[in-house]
Amino acid sequence: ITNASVIGEEYVSFVISCSYDSDIASCSVLSSTIIGQETVGGIVAYSEGEESHITNCYITSSTLTAYDYSLGGIVCNNDEGEILNCHADNIRMSGYSYTGGIVSSNGGLVNNCFVECSNIDSYEHSGGVVSSNLGYITNCYAANVTITGDRCIAGLVDSSDGTASCCYVINSEITGNQQVGGFIGGCEYATCENCYVLNTTVSGVQDVGGFAGGNYYSGHVNNCYVANITVTATTNVGVLLGYNDWNGFSSDCFAAGTITINGDSSDIDMKLVGYDDGGYLENLYYCPNGYSDFTLKESHNDWNATFWNLTSMVDGLNLPDLVALPRP
Repeated sequence: ITNASVIGEEYVSFVISCSYDSDIASCSVLSSTIIGQETVGGIVAYSEGEESHITNCYITSSTLTAYDYSLGGIVCNNDEGEILNCHADNIRMSGYSYTGGIVSSNGGLVNNCFVECSNIDSYEHSGGVVSSNLGYITNCYAANVTITGDRCIAGLVDSSDGTASCCYVINSEITGNQQVGGFIGGCEYATCENCYVLNTTVSGVQDVGGFAGGNYYSGHVNNCYVANITVTATTNVGVLLGYNDWNGFSSDCFAAGTITINGDSSDIDMKLVGYDDGGYLENLYYCPNGYSDFTLKESHNDWNATFWNLTSMVDGLNLPDLVALPRP
């Protein structure tokens, strides 16, 4: 589909409005515009069923708008199915709530998907790849994206009680008000593991972190790092976590390279977590030279080479790269 214009109310899409246990493959949208009230998706508006598979689809150089809620670059709502090998680049998205570069609401699997060189704006709940995640996100990234909004704004996923693993955000700018994170806005009942944020700026007012704005309700952030980032906020601002709840868990994470918090690059090791309400924090470090410094810490757990190239060097720093997903 090229140079198309679609306007509707609900369940609006360039290709398919609603699908159930369907295989949708190799669809593309170029230089097109779509406008709807709610539940708007570039390829599919609503995908339902465990046997649904959306593969090898992409959207580029297009504008997507939802005046109310739920806007996804490829799929708006993914109920239980799989979204595989899809991407969005050079798109402009404007929504009110639950806006994601690939999918708005994910209850299944999003794997091997990416968003590049795009602008995403939403009042609340906006993520570079996924907005609300109740399922699994693996091997995905957001690169050179600008994401703006008010609450729950993040580079990869805005809020989650699912799992995100082996994903990253690079060369991006994230701006919001509350629960703003370079990777995730609000980590609630969720797990983020083997992920990183690189060369990214994160700014907000309250609960703002280079990796997670807030880690709540048994949220887990493990084996992750941030490097060469700038974080700015007024209350609860941290290099890794802005706010860690009393039952938030984070372990074996580090910050590396040039780190700036509210314009200050000193005492970074004291600013890894903005505010901890008595949660579980273990082996969180500032490691100027990267993973090689992390391994020298008396208390640490080595990362798994199954997921990481632990000898990877970037700009003179030992910054592990994910085995499955090299940087763009």
